[in-house]
Amino acid sequence: MIKGKLTIEIDETRRFLDFLERTGRRKEIESLEEHTPRTGGCIHTLWDFMATATPDHVIKTGHLNYLNRKYKAHREHALNCRPCQVSLDSIFTFTGYENRAIFPGIDTQKVLEAEWSSVSKNDLHLCKILPPGFVRLTQLAYITHLSLEKVYRQFEETIQKPLGLVNAFELIYVRKVSNGGRGIPYFQLNLTPIDRRYKTNFAIRSRVK
Repeated sequence: MIKGKLTIEIDETRRFLDFLERTGRRKEIESLEEHTPRTGGCIHTLWDFMATATPDHVIKTGHLNYLNRKYKAHREHALNCRPCQVSLDSIFTFTGYENRAIFPGIDTQKVLEAEWSSVSKNDLHLCKILPPGFVRLTQLAYITHLSLEKVYRQFEETIQKPLGLVNAFELIYVRKVSNGGRGIPYFQLNLTPIDRRYKTNFAIRSRVK
């Protein structure tokens, strides 16, 4: 039996809801929203996911690129909004994991699998997945409310050490301003693989260095 487009989208949304519940992300978003009122710049976790859910699993590279373009303003807003950090993490972790086969680097797939199976960590959130096709490397970008120094130690414990990526990156700190230099100032830690066999680089963004 061939499933229709609507049925596929409903099934995908159900899996997403199960993921939110299982990993504690739903409770975390609701808890954070009690202290951070929603504004016009906020992403709505379920509505936005449903608006971008697609049954076309053949061209997911293009779909992920679409998400990255669509959520650029949300990522900039999330520098000052913790509920949106968790919401972006939920959407990109789920979408990335569901389509991990399109990423050629086994290290990328392992990171997505680790994120999928982990409960929400409160302070290190996936906010962007740059899929292969336009660059040599896949990039996974994170966002946090902590200082980069503190969150990098967590990154080492939760990502690098379990996956055997210790001392595998060149670390570069850069100062940036969102919205083409007209928005929110922030810092970014870029982690570029030293060993060319690795196909994933990372970026971590924060208002605090």
